[in-house]
Amino acid sequence: MQTRLAWIAFVFWFLSDVAASIFLEPRCGNHIALKISGGYNAAFHHSAWMAAVNNKTHFICGGTLIHKRFVLTAAHCIHGQDVLSVGLGAYHKSHPEVRRDVIEKLMFGGRSSFENDIGLLKLSSNVIFNAHIRPICIVLNQSLANQMRNVSTFKAFGWGFLRGRKETDILQTITLKNFDRKECEVDLSVYLSEKQLCAGAPLGDTCEGDSGGPLTNNVNIREVGDREVQFGIISAGKSTCDGLGVYVDVMSYADWIKTTIERHYTEDEPQSSPVPKIKPQQQDVFLYNDCGGANIAANLKADIYGLNFRAQGIFITHQFVLTNAERLPRNPSNLRVFVKGRTHFYEVYSVLSVLPNDQNDVALLKLNRPVATRGSPAGMKPICMLANVVDQQRAASTPPFTMFFDAPTHRRIYDVSVALGNPHQCSERIQRRIEWNKLCVEPPNRMSRIGSGSYILGKKVTNSGKIMLVLFGIVSDSSNGVYVFTNVMKLSEWIANAIRIN
Repeated sequence: MQTRLAWIAFVFWFLSDVAASIFLEPRCGNHIALKISGGYNAAFHHSAWMAAVNNKTHFICGGTLIHKRFVLTAAHCIHGQDVLSVGLGAYHKSHPEVRRDVIEKLMFGGRSSFENDIGLLKLSSNVIFNAHIRPICIVLNQSLANQMRNVSTFKAFGWGFLRGRKETDILQTITLKNFDRKECEVDLSVYLSEKQLCAGAPLGDTCEGDSGGPLTNNVNIREVGDREVQFGIISAGKSTCDGLGVYVDVMSYADWIKTTIERHYTEDEPQSSPVPKIKPQQQDVFLYNDCGGANIAANLKADIYGLNFRAQGIFITHQFVLTNAERLPRNPSNLRVFVKGRTHFYEVYSVLSVLPNDQNDVALLKLNRPVATRGSPAGMKPICMLANVVDQQRAASTPPFTMFFDAPTHRRIYDVSVALGNPHQCSERIQRRIEWNKLCVEPPNRMSRIGSGSYILGKKVTNSGKIMLVLFGIVSDSSNGVYVFTNVMKLSEWIANAIRIN
């Protein structure tokens, strides 16, 4: 997307009360994060409803999450494609929050055409909405839609080529002017129907790779508040990416979108609980079955020593310790691991191999032998990690999370319920960017006066009626009252494979 970013707030005020039922998905278009201005990259919160559509080998188009089971995109993007998947919550298109396979393609009229370039993708399972994944608003109320049609500008989003046909992994945005359709007919020598829009910018344009992405604007509706509404779908334009473009008028297809979703939607099994319940499945619930404990005091911890080096770790099996990769010596013969209890150390182990994942600042240490029952505190076990994506997503979407504060003077460990922080606000506090694979937490101020924060971020779930603590993150940084954790839950597949082959 060739861009010159300009943030222009466009606000509608309506005198009459309008209920949330005017939207396809009532929980749509909420701005969870702060706005930022300047530059070429889109604001992080706009990635909440963005979808990166991929075929078997590569990224092909953009799209938008409009419903917990459906993604909206351009029909020409999905026509003739056999195997598709989407990445959701994708600020970086190569690192989405979650991925879903596509199990059905639905194009208007059953085919792709220039005039009706609109399609829906049915996902393999429902998406659980959270701070990073939310649907954009599709207006169903035609009276309200008609009041919105004459907007002067749109915001377009996508991962298309930049100037010089450079590829980008970061979501881009551009502000486009809403032109009369006749302008596009003259400039592009095509006829536009009433279900198409014409838009462009003097010093930028959408480009190859942006197709399927949205035209949006912020709407303020009385008694509903600010919502991000989708007006169009990026459809066609000049191959030189330097002029007016043609866009699908989404509001003209609101009835088709609604009826198509109603006809093809199938509900997942209900899933809700303050403490998420994990159902027994054929697939293992945990990465390592002999794990346990409802509190960090019940889990095996590690102190790692080397030449001028000391770090913490957590046992995730009786023979593997998870720790940070940064500054970790790579020669295993230089490392020793002490099994740590509540008040003192137990047996010491040497390290057989170091398995780093530097991109995500984590590493596994394989010990020379499993921790023996006699060599560890009675009843202590490795911490549990959820094994499958469904359970992980279910747990991640139901706050709170848990931090632990060790207070030696009180002779106890405090469980503290915490919520995940806003990445932009955390970045401002610590004066460093919070990367896509990190989680930030700002615990209550009083806890820092009581004791030191724990090495892990956990989550309490119930399995077969028993409360279990599962691992979500390990500390990578802390500053100015903010703790930054590496999201190890997202790395469960890498962890499982590393353990299996080693």
